[in-house]
This record gives sequence, C-alpha cells and structure tokens, in this order.
Amino acid sequence: MILKILISFFLIGAINFSFSQVDTVIVDENEAIEELIDNSEIESEGDEIFGALEELRRNPIDVNSATLDELQKIPLMDLLNATLIVEHRKRFGDFFSINELFMVVGIDIELVNKILPFVKTGAVSFDMNFEDPVVRRRSFFDDLKINFRQRGQTDLQTRSGFLDDKFQGTKLKSYSRVLADWKDFSAGALIEKDAGEKSFTDFNSFFVSADDFYFLKRIIVGDFQTEFGQGLVLWSPFSSSKSSDAVSPIIRRSKNIFPYRSTDENNFFRGIAFSLNYETTRMTFFYSNNFMDANIDSLTNQITSTPFDGFHRTQSELRNKNSAREKLIGSNLFVDINSLTLGFLVMNSRLSAPLEKTDSPYEPSGDNFTYYSATYSYNIMNINFNGEFAFNGSSVASINSVEIVLNRNFSILNSIRSYPRNFFALHGNPFVESGSQSNNEFGIYSGFKWRTSFGMINFYADFFRFPAPKGTLRLPSTGNEFLFSIRSKPIKALETHLQIKTENKEVLFGENIFREITNRNRTNLRLDFTYTISKNLRSRTRFEINNFKIDGAEEAEKGFLTFQDFRVIVSRDFSIQSRIIFFKTDSFNAAIYEFENDVPGVMTNLPMFGSGMRWYLLVKYELFNVLDFSVKYSETYKPNERTLSSGNSEIFNNLDNRLNLQLDYRF
Repeated sequence: MILKILISFFLIGAINFSFSQVDTVIVDENEAIEELIDNSEIESEGDEIFGALEELRRNPIDVNSATLDELQKIPLMDLLNATLIVEHRKRFGDFFSINELFMVVGIDIELVNKILPFVKTGAVSFDMNFEDPVVRRRSFFDDLKINFRQRGQTDLQTRSGFLDDKFQGTKLKSYSRVLADWKDFSAGALIEKDAGEKSFTDFNSFFVSADDFYFLKRIIVGDFQTEFGQGLVLWSPFSSSKSSDAVSPIIRRSKNIFPYRSTDENNFFRGIAFSLNYETTRMTFFYSNNFMDANIDSLTNQITSTPFDGFHRTQSELRNKNSAREKLIGSNLFVDINSLTLGFLVMNSRLSAPLEKTDSPYEPSGDNFTYYSATYSYNIMNINFNGEFAFNGSSVASINSVEIVLNRNFSILNSIRSYPRNFFALHGNPFVESGSQSNNEFGIYSGFKWRTSFGMINFYADFFRFPAPKGTLRLPSTGNEFLFSIRSKPIKALETHLQIKTENKEVLFGENIFREITNRNRTNLRLDFTYTISKNLRSRTRFEINNFKIDGAEEAEKGFLTFQDFRVIVSRDFSIQSRIIFFKTDSFNAAIYEFENDVPGVMTNLPMFGSGMRWYLLVKYELFNVLDFSVKYSETYKPNERTLSSGNSEIFNNLDNRLNLQLDYRF
C-alpha cells in the first residue's frame, strides 16, 4: 500500500511537471463548441449549448466511477477514448488527478486538453490516519457559491424598426442572471430583454434543484429541460449533428433532467421534475404547465403558427406572447443490467388551443398528443449498439446505430434512421439531415475515425431520402453528403486541418410551368493553420471556398472567405483575441458560416455573404479572482451595399457594428 502511494505521488508530480502548461493556458470551451457545430448552417447568437456545458462544469463527470455511457456525455468524447480511459482505470487503479489522463496510452492529447473543464476525480483514500490538532468547524458560507452575470449588448446603427416606431423599446439587449450553489442544492434566476422590447423583464426564468435529497436522486422545481434516448420524443433545443468528428456527435448521451439556464423563451418546461434511483433502476417523473407564443386565428381559435424567436418588439409580436399554454406530463424508466441499459418513456402534451388542420394529412393537428418510446444501449467488448423507437399514435420512428472500436487507432459508426412522414414530436430533436423535425426522412450514415502517424482522419457518408414532398418540392426526393477531414501536427507548434465537404440534393428548378427536378451540389473546401507561437500567443489562419451549382443553371455561384485570428494571454487574468475576416460570395446561396468567440455564454455563428470584411476584438480581464470583465466590439462592412439586412432589421447604411459588455461576479 505504501509503495503504491509513493509511486502515485511520483506519477502525479511527473504529470504536473510535464503538463504544467495546462494550468497556465486558458482552457477555452469555445474550441469544443466549434468542433461540435463547425459544419452547422444555423445562424445563432443563443446560449443553449453554453447552458448545457455550464451544467457539466458544475457537475463534472467523475473519471474514477463513470461508465462508458457516462464518459461519452462529455463533449467530443467517443467510444474509442472512453474505452481507453476505462481500460487504464482497470489496469492501474483510480486516477489521482485529472492531469493523469495525459498518461492514458493511445488517448487523443488534444481531446484531453478540451475536456479538462468537464471531468473530475473522486476522493482517493490512502487508508492513513493523520490527526489534525486543529479542526475548524465549517460554516454555512464555506459551501456557498454565488455567481452573478450582467450583460449588455447594443447595435451602434439604428435599425428600421426603431426609425419607423414599430419597436416598442430601446436598442439595448440586456441579460441578468444569478446562480447559487450550496452543497447539493442550487438555485438560479434570470431576466432578459431583447433589442426593441420595452420591458426589461420580458423573459424571466428560475429554478431550485437538489441532488441526493432524501430518497430522490434529483429534484427540480421551476424551469427545467429533459433529454431521453436519442431525442425522438424529448431533447433540449440544441443538439450536435454532423461535424468534422465523424463518430462522436451521432449517438446521443442523454442527461435525463437538468435545470434550465438558457434564454430560449419557448423551448423549456416550467413545473416540477424529479428522479429516484433504486439499485440499477432509475425512475423519472416530470410535469410542466407553461405558456408559449402562438398565432391564434380569432375565428377558428386554432393555432396557425408558433413563432419560437422570442421577440416581443412590435404590436403583432406582443399579441402572440404567451397566447397559448401547454400542459405536459410524463415519466421515464431507466434500467441498467450489466452491459445493457433500457429506457421506457411515456409522455402526454395538451395544448390550450388545437393546431390548425391543413390540407396535408401528414401535418400535425389537434390539441392532445401522446408519445411512447423505448431506448437501448448495449456494450459487448468494444462494440456499442444504441437506438430508440418512438410511437406517436399513428406511426413508429426509429434510429439505430452501432459503433465499433477495432483498435486503439480506428473506430467506425453506422446508423440507420427512419422517420415516417406522419410522425411528429413537439419536443423532439434527433439526428436529422437538416433542421430538427423528425419526420419524412430515411437515412443511412456511415463514418470512421482513424488515427494515423500523419494525423487524425475523419470520413462520413450520409445517404438520405424524403419519401413525401418537402418544401417547394412536391415529389419525393433524395440526396447525399460526404465529408473528409484530416487534422495533423507536422511540427509540435503547428496544427493543420483540411476539410472537404460535398452535398447533393434534388431541388425544383426553373420558372412557371417549365420547372423540373434537378440536382443541386454544394462543395466546401476549408484549410486551417493554428500556430502556437508560445503558451501565451496563438495564431490561426483559415481559407475557405464554397461552390454552389444547380444542374441547368448557366454557371456556378462561388464564395470565398479568409480570416486571421490572434489570441494573446497577457497573464492568467488578462487575455485578448482579435480576428479579421474577408469574404466575397456571389449570393447567399454560397454563404460561408463563421463561428467566432464571444463573451462567455454567447454563441455566435454568422453567415458571411456578399462582399466585405468583418473584424472583432474580444478582451477578458479577471480582477481579484472574483470579477470577470468581458467586452467585444464587432464590425461588418460591405462597401458595395447601400443597406444591410431587411424588414424591421434593415440598416440604412453599409456598416453593422455592435458592442457587447459583460460582468461576472462570483463569491
């Protein structure tokens, strides 16, 4: 026993010495997020994914007790690396420090750097009794942690809605949030006002939660979110889909119930949720009674649309605010039998007004919806089988996947999804080709990840079919998508990333009666160079090309983007990041999406189109270890345009600039 302790202390010292830069370099969760959404074409300035990561930061995964499934709840973690961690733990015993993850043979070192904020090591006992001559009684405040966040954002240009007096409020977008933790208890509240809204409390959210409370594993009162199975029936608003990681994002790892800390105003539950464990069984119950924005026909009293943007700036938007109510109740049974886990979900949703009945027999209608689903996950050796079947009263949707780790350097995943045209889930958000609706799609996905001597290779092929009309295309259609990606380090300080992605879809092309079905191709080429000049200075350069072509069109539309990025860590308390972007595209069809860093808790993924430049400066400063100050100034300039954007958001200028300020105070 003494020998094991001495060896362990020696290893910890060696690890901490070898990887001392981990403590001095800022671990930026934006890098993990960017890999999850780097191929997303969803314009977003939301914080849903940050809410999920914040929950994981507050409740990190214990690498000493986590199962394979639990380890894969960590962003970017796949079965290959999770298996390596479990094998290391079985062979050498518990981890004494999270830095010991760097010693796992075969693990991806870059992955370890990115997951450090989301893991912990449980207490390791040395079976030694040292008497402390002075034992101080812990007070209430020793375990109390409070975090207050205040954010203000404003456009420096005035948009059309303000000039025409259509917007009721000011240009300021404000956000205030407080979170408190005490032992196994936590509570939070936030208020938010969008630009143009009149009330500074236009949106408000709150929760109180407790873990290991008497016989309950977790209980949440107030606002919460749920994730079960593969998302066919219930999932949070944000979910990762296809990315340059061809394996890990496809299979979902649900988080059961968790407090809601985000600002999506229509995609959360308000009520009570709790779960209890008995040996290898977990039972979860949840009830919600929440308002939602809806456009209701005054004659038929039917819901004609449900806007989810959360804007309440104009008279019409204010009329839709909280005009409908949803009562939702459900339960989930989770059983863990050795290497097999099973889940069974039943849920009922009742709306205060029925969804409008349309001419299509496949569109949802009515005010009462009941869902059932069954999920499974089975591990045998280095193979994981995973899937979900869901029934909505008229059809069954399913997704089934198998992930195989062939060796320490190669893993492969195959997945089949089948979503009937008449399947519809109000709160579903599964893996789909595009969007979030789990209906009218059949697809086969295959991808592999291969660590070679010259870099990490990812490849996937996705073949999909839409059995019923979709969008403007009034006939069944097909499509496919391929991606090849390689990340390598030719030298220690330089990382390169080459990605080629091509997508083919059938679309309707032409005018009037001469319209016909033809093929649309979109090809994207991206090349990144990330150079770590020193532990305090990092440079990043990107070149990206888009090619958009419809068969029958005279010529292809092209797009080009390049940026230069610098991150300077002046000290542990002070960092600066700046980026300048140049772009030129023939139209929005060839737009290139650019994910960029922002103040903590804000995700920015913007489409760059037209001709122009964009730049931003982001400064973060920590004062006395209790106050974080963040400021971002961004500017987009299009010299060939007279106005930017459209409608109420139109700017009568060719400059769009914005200032974002945030304070984080913790004690």
